[in-house]
Amino acid sequence: MTGTTTSAATTTVHVRDHLAAAAYLMKHRAVSALAVVRGDRRVGIISEADLAAAAAHGTDLERTRVGQLVSQLPPVAS
Repeated sequence: MTGTTTSAATTTVHVRDHLAAAAYLMKHRAVSALAVVRGDRRVGIISEADLAAAAAHGTDLERTRVGQLVSQLPPVAS
């Protein structure tokens, strides 16, 4: 599911993808954040700021999974 587009404006990355894959998608899709999915369900977002902070702290973007860094989405009332 990596790099799939769920709408014209939303690009997704899977929780199991590496941070480097998320950075690549952001650059090549010219977006500053990605929706994070687990299966068919959105579970959070990851932004350029998240990746920059991880890199500044010495996180290995090739080994660290998106799910380890993702910002959780707030609960939605149904």
